[in-house]
Amino acid sequence: MPLKTLPLPSSDRAFALVVRKLADSTDSVAEFVSRLRPLYPDVGLSRRMLSGEPAMFYVYRDGNYFGERRSGRTAKETGKSP
Repeated sequence: MPLKTLPLPSSDRAFALVVRKLADSTDSVAEFVSRLRPLYPDVGLSRRMLSGEPAMFYVYRDGNYFGERRSGRTAKETGKSP
């Protein structure tokens, strides 16, 4: 069964497309991350847990909701668009 994902930032259409394609062809979270990380090294996942809802994962291109990369530097500081 494909993973249910919500890519963030939602404005990055290329990232959303890659996430959707990988999620549709992957059964495990570990495999999904290992396939996504070479393209987006700062990627982070967080499981959304709402009562009565199937498992869904927020997929953060920059590692988390606030746009801080794993290195602690923001997208603006690295010269990459958020």
